[in-house]
Amino acid sequence: MTRCPIQIAFAKRVKGMTTGQIEELVRYKQRGKGLVDVVAYSAVMGSLARGRDGDGVRAVWRMMVEDGVEANEFAYNARLKACERVEELEEVVAEMEAKNIPFTKHAYTAVIRCLMSHNESDAAIMIFRSLDLRDIRPDHQLVTSVIPACATLQEALQLVRQYLVDRTLEITPAIISALYKLCRVPSDIEEVDTFHAHHSGSTDGYINFTRFTAHVAANLIPQAHTLYTTLRIPSFQAVPHLITAIISSAVPPHQALAEAHRLAEHVTDPRGKPYEALFHLYSTLPNTAELVQNLYAAMPPECHTRKVRAAYHTALINNGCYWLV
Repeated sequence: MTRCPIQIAFAKRVKGMTTGQIEELVRYKQRGKGLVDVVAYSAVMGSLARGRDGDGVRAVWRMMVEDGVEANEFAYNARLKACERVEELEEVVAEMEAKNIPFTKHAYTAVIRCLMSHNESDAAIMIFRSLDLRDIRPDHQLVTSVIPACATLQEALQLVRQYLVDRTLEITPAIISALYKLCRVPSDIEEVDTFHAHHSGSTDGYINFTRFTAHVAANLIPQAHTLYTTLRIPSFQAVPHLITAIISSAVPPHQALAEAHRLAEHVTDPRGKPYEALFHLYSTLPNTAELVQNLYAAMPPECHTRKVRAAYHTALINNGCYWLV
């Protein structure tokens, strides 16, 4: 693909842009003078938003304003996805209303997800329920985004079933996984299992994992361990949850520690999650400072993440070794 100097100069201004995103920008360039139009800006911001690069979206937005390009609904959708504060979200929504920018399903999904990231569940539910008044039929992305706002599994199932009446809603693995995340007791898991078998039946690795974590949350540890082995859930995902469950169980502390180490021995996790869980377990046990230090010293270098170091320091502090932190 041939690029003119103006296109290359523009692409270099976008910090953190990948080669694919640069190609996308060039592909949508405006013909003639070689200037970049709103379609190109929207494409680049959309790519950055999908990569959760909020700073990148805001940087491109500022460049778009400086170049005198008027934003369209796709550009605003990307801007909504990049909002990290409720105040910022309110500003963007007010600007869209003032300019009569249409609110699409993608826009509402971004608004609800931002609200949920700040625990504004009531506001998210209120906006979702107002969609009927606006003649907007929620799709699977919208429904998935609002399920975590429901107080109970029963409320979430009622909401989902509301849009199954006229068969306009596709039951996706993301919806099933979101429902499993609301399970707190064994009967909840049975209810989602039945719903899944009746309306979807399809499964994937993420459904298996959230079903596993639902069993952990419901304190069904033997069943969770069976799912871990039979469904071949990656150990680096499952083991931290199993260790956390052991911590909160009635198992004697040192027996719990032995079981946790047995589980962790089978994990080679570059992100160090099992180590983080082990240090949290050590922080609950007295007189384990030496064991904590030995474990930290034996860790592979790639496991020395920020969260693991924080858990290590907490374990030392709880053992009274303040001078080692």
